[in-house]
Amino acid sequence: MWIIVGLMFLALSFGVLVLLLYGAAKNKQQATFVDEGTIEFVVAGGKLVKTFVNVDGFALTKSGKIKPLKVEGDATRSDEIPETSDEIAEESWLARQLRERWGFYWVSLFYPWVRIHKFEITKERLRTRGDIPDDTPLRARIEHEKDPVKVDNLFFRFPRPYFFGSVETSDRFTTDVIVQVIFQIVDPYIPVFLYRGKFFSILETVVSGCVIDFLRSRTYTEFVAIGKGKDSPFSTFVKELNTRPTLNSPGGIIADFGIVILDAWVEEFSPAKGEKDVQDATKARELAILRGDADVEKAKRDGKAAGLRTAGATAEIRQLGRAYGKMEPETARIVSAQIVSRNLGQGSLRVLAGNGLTPTINVDSDEPKEGGMRPSRTPTSKASKPTQGSA
Repeated sequence: MWIIVGLMFLALSFGVLVLLLYGAAKNKQQATFVDEGTIEFVVAGGKLVKTFVNVDGFALTKSGKIKPLKVEGDATRSDEIPETSDEIAEESWLARQLRERWGFYWVSLFYPWVRIHKFEITKERLRTRGDIPDDTPLRARIEHEKDPVKVDNLFFRFPRPYFFGSVETSDRFTTDVIVQVIFQIVDPYIPVFLYRGKFFSILETVVSGCVIDFLRSRTYTEFVAIGKGKDSPFSTFVKELNTRPTLNSPGGIIADFGIVILDAWVEEFSPAKGEKDVQDATKARELAILRGDADVEKAKRDGKAAGLRTAGATAEIRQLGRAYGKMEPETARIVSAQIVSRNLGQGSLRVLAGNGLTPTINVDSDEPKEGGMRPSRTPTSKASKPTQGSA
């Protein structure tokens, strides 16, 4: 009897304990549920005590950096993530099971002196083209929160859109650009505790300088033509900020911000206000190039056809000459002109005449001159002197 009562008491106590822990974690008091892909911080008196990283394939090191657990054959790993030899922070079997199954982390009994840290960030998101009218300015695609929002976690990997207005190219055209950048946290302490969550504005300054440098080194048409998507020359140029010293990031953003750029691309761009005709001019230029290419091809085809017709006229005149013997000069000129006119057209005869040529052919020759035509010289008989043909 007492055994049954004891078992019931234990079961009831365990149920109450589970409910208490659940309530504490839900309210982020003595415990917490950390969402997948996020990072939370435990502070005591404003000082960092613990860091909870719930990211599949990554773990926190003893020095507080985030290290990938898988390296070889891991398709999610980026070459941009810096290597670290730091050891993984120790974790008990029970803590690992609770984290992997429910994202549950124990904080402390001493709430609120030891609690989950909250900090402010400014949120932005990129609106799709379907969310805004077609004639809306490019800047309106980025939606800003009016006031900073207080949050209790930091995303491990996140996109950040940036709008840069009236950026000048090397040929002094100005364009508006929206750039999308994918960031990943390497050292969570730096952006949250050194920059107090206000790192986005400084990062925007760093990325802005990079975009300006990229456009200033190219003309507008070169910028239009060059690759600007993922793994493009533009993306490679922006990712160099990870280690490249700049005015606002002397050590590179990995060292200075604890953040790495995984990728970047131009989401959209358009001529700046007051230069709407640039896009039309660019399209007109491309159309002119296409039309010019078409004219060249047409001229090639026409030249080839004219050559074939001339060869036909040559063969016909040669056969007539052989059939009727040597023609009188005037007769040869008339017959030649009639046959060539029939093959090339009267317009061609006028062009030939305007260029000082006459469509006469030497019936004694087996091969015509280039193009089936040569400078004026009429065939002659043995009794007659050569005469100069007139055009």
